[in-house]
Amino acid sequence: MRKVFKRLSGVFGHWGWGLIPCFGVVGAYFPILSNGFVDWDDTVVILDNPHIRSLDYASLRWMLTDFQLHRWIPLSWLSLALDFALGGTQPFLYHATNLLLHLANTFLVFALVLRLTRRVQKPRAEGTAFPLGIPVASLAAWLFGLHPLHVEPVAWATGRMDLLYAFFYLIALYVYLGMPSGDGQPVRARLAACWVLFLFSLMSKPMAVTLPLVLLILDGWPLDRLRGRLGRALWEKAPFWILAGSCVPLTIFSRGPAGTDIPRENFGGGLILANASHSLVFYITQTLLPWGLAPFYPIPSRLDGLWFLESASAFLAVAGISAAAWAYRKKYRLWPPLGFITHLPYCPL
Repeated sequence: MRKVFKRLSGVFGHWGWGLIPCFGVVGAYFPILSNGFVDWDDTVVILDNPHIRSLDYASLRWMLTDFQLHRWIPLSWLSLALDFALGGTQPFLYHATNLLLHLANTFLVFALVLRLTRRVQKPRAEGTAFPLGIPVASLAAWLFGLHPLHVEPVAWATGRMDLLYAFFYLIALYVYLGMPSGDGQPVRARLAACWVLFLFSLMSKPMAVTLPLVLLILDGWPLDRLRGRLGRALWEKAPFWILAGSCVPLTIFSRGPAGTDIPRENFGGGLILANASHSLVFYITQTLLPWGLAPFYPIPSRLDGLWFLESASAFLAVAGISAAAWAYRKKYRLWPPLGFITHLPYCPL
């Protein structure tokens, strides 16, 4: 098998392996180009939205200040406005743009996991081992590109925000993984580029707020930049914390009572924690066994016995998986990159 991969790598090159999953994505998603709009936000966001019908000062100001979807997403609005400028209200262009973004993200997953596996593989003599990162990265790209959980943001025109924020998020991760390991000084140009990409990702969807924490995790593994240098790692990310700290309250207060089907007074801290714990295991389970998918998963207005038991079990499961991953991080250095895709963007992943 290694000889086969080596020969094919000589033909395609390392990056060519990242294009193969993209062809599979095109084949699977090609029918969405004939999709129309749906009466689930598409009407409000695109068809009846006068603010995306021009790129004048008034429209740009609206994009920068509006919270119509209970989120601050000016870049997502801008991308929809560009689609309207090119194709009006014809749905083809909106779906084509979504597909192109998903193709780009699929290739970025390949590039990201390839770089990640190269950082965690033990050094070996040149030419003595097959670069295992190629099939691992290719498999990750296949799973990311074709997983049923990713159909919604690609096939739904209003799902643009998920695709766009993921695009900048993935590039930021790839750039950051080029940082020197250990005691090496941080490359300021890379930090600056990641900060700009973080800003663009936040302007596409606030879900990107997790990026500084992910960068800190990468500092610990595989970059090994935290030993005795945690303070430096935290300080160099001060601009990231400022952006994230500004975005979190902005998003929380912009949602208001209309941002949830549960009254704010009933949405207490216990329910938030329970739902967060439950969601982690729920979506990982859906990643492994994607059936019973739906566009909306309601949560109860109060904690009953069954929901509490499920949430508590989910919390313990997440804690156990995290502890096992940490305990075996040195012994099994290649499986985490493949598992890493369960935490890559598109919500709910």
